[in-house]
Amino acid sequence: MSRVLVIGDVHEPVAHPGYLDFCLDTYSQWDLEEVVFIGDIVDHHAISFHAAHPNCPGSDDEAQATLEAIHKWYKYFPEAKVCIGNHDARVIRLAESVNIPKRFIRDYAEVWETPKW
Repeated sequence: MSRVLVIGDVHEPVAHPGYLDFCLDTYSQWDLEEVVFIGDIVDHHAISFHAAHPNCPGSDDEAQATLEAIHKWYKYFPEAKVCIGNHDARVIRLAESVNIPKRFIRDYAEVWETPKW
């Protein structure tokens, strides 16, 4: 049986400032062997179906900030299992709403440059 760190709802690029350190401390303190993200690593606020806040960045700026933030997580947890949450799936859901098939959407690991996730 593996000892697993379960990480939930990171919501990058707006994760709680101490969340990564908390996860790193927990991983080390309990001598854990595996990491599982249980969804919502990415927030995708700019492409939400809900009204966007006027002071938030646009989708391209948010994506760049998210990529930089995810690289911090990937640096420390380069091999992890990832469950796709409802926020992570917003791109696919938005594409489907305008009849764009999933086959035209890039893979999650490719978009976020996390090949072992």
